[in-house]
Amino acid sequence: MFFHDVVCGKFNIDHVIISTKGIFTIDTKNWALPDRDYNQADFIFKDGELIDSTGVLQSDLMHKIESQGRWLEGKINEWTKNRYPVYRVGIMIGAYVDNINKDFSKYWIINDGAFAGLFDKEREKFPLNDVLRIADSLQRFIEKPIA
Repeated sequence: MFFHDVVCGKFNIDHVIISTKGIFTIDTKNWALPDRDYNQADFIFKDGELIDSTGVLQSDLMHKIESQGRWLEGKINEWTKNRYPVYRVGIMIGAYVDNINKDFSKYWIINDGAFAGLFDKEREKFPLNDVLRIADSLQRFIEKPIA
């Protein structure tokens, strides 16, 4: 099940995927815009840190990606009384991302062409009934106006 632009109070999650292969929060950044310097479109992801090609640590972006995943994990626990891990995904459109550790256990900081391949390689983790229950809870959250 796919959800787009999930508003969570003061922030939003670009995309959420809830499937038998996992639960994913996805934040997308377009680095292929005409006003961006090409050299800033390369990133290194290592030990949970994202660094651009100029050496700048992208801590705000990593904090955002982490917060989105933590928020959804908390909501799912609130709705189901069970803990489900959430993959934190950052898709860097138009960028090259070198994942030095080759560790995709929690964070998928990747370019736009890599998500489908990683997703396809994931094994089934959750029963369909769990997926449907979580998706239904998220759908009800989205439909409920935020006070």
